[in-house]
Amino acid sequence: MKKFILSLLLSVSTVVCSQQENAKPVLCMDTKEMFDAIFEKYRETILMVFDQDSFPNKIVLTVNPATKTWSLVEYSTEIACLLGSGNNYKIMDRVSSKDYI
Repeated sequence: MKKFILSLLLSVSTVVCSQQENAKPVLCMDTKEMFDAIFEKYRETILMVFDQDSFPNKIVLTVNPATKTWSLVEYSTEIACLLGSGNNYKIMDRVSSKDYI
């Protein structure tokens, strides 16, 4: 039993260390301000909205087909967080994960 607990503790500490090494900044601000910037400055429009089963926030993917900019935002009525953004994207047909990764 002691070996099991020690193994569990070691595996948890490894996961925590991995998460810290892969940390990235996330920009959060007022939801209206976030979407005003995305819609006005980058001229992006909503491509997809994702509801989350276990969390009340939504995730939205916005794109600008002309400039190829994109933004991925998680938001509530009060606050929005930019999870990622970039200057290039491509919409793909169905691809199996083994072919893409």
